[in-house]
Amino acid sequence: MNQLKHQVIEILIEHVRITMNSMKEMHLFYKLWTEARDKKEINEKKEKINNLEEQADELKARIIKKFAEAESQGLSTLLDLVLKTDGILNYINEFTDRILYIDKKLSKNINERINSIIKKSIDMGEALTWAVKSLLGPREKAFDTSKKLHLLEHEIDSQYRDFENYLYDSTDLDVITILKVKGAVQKIEEMADLIENIADLIRIIAYS
Repeated sequence: MNQLKHQVIEILIEHVRITMNSMKEMHLFYKLWTEARDKKEINEKKEKINNLEEQADELKARIIKKFAEAESQGLSTLLDLVLKTDGILNYINEFTDRILYIDKKLSKNINERINSIIKKSIDMGEALTWAVKSLLGPREKAFDTSKKLHLLEHEIDSQYRDFENYLYDSTDLDVITILKVKGAVQKIEEMADLIENIADLIRIIAYS
């Protein structure tokens, strides 16, 4: 394997590990928010997510520097993979930011549905971790692990559509709150779409 490609994948594996931790922190953040914990505790969890994004940005900068120094040719798809993977953290931050704008208590059923979507996104993050690691092994393994990402994306998409319909039928929330909740959870669905696109890039890189 091209030495630069190998080095970038190893750094990317660490980047994905940070992304995975950020997903888990997002879930803990939401649990704290639904339990109406002290705002200081919620803000500390939000700050931890921000710090993880900064760590990921540092790794992204290292990868871009390696590309620049090597004046690499033919590795544009790998760089695209790096940039798209970094975009996952943007969706995590957008979700948590939007949740903080919701000032109404949500029902148990709504919270359970949101938690279920978040948990499925964490499953997707774990699958992404294995898919990126598999780039250092046989190409068939990378293809198989990326396939799981497509299946999980379809599950999240189905969960989100059901959630959206349930939310619109809710009678205990005003329209503004419904739109705020939808806007927040939609970021998780969009994040899943992005990870599915990343799965396609992993297949391309594995066979290139």
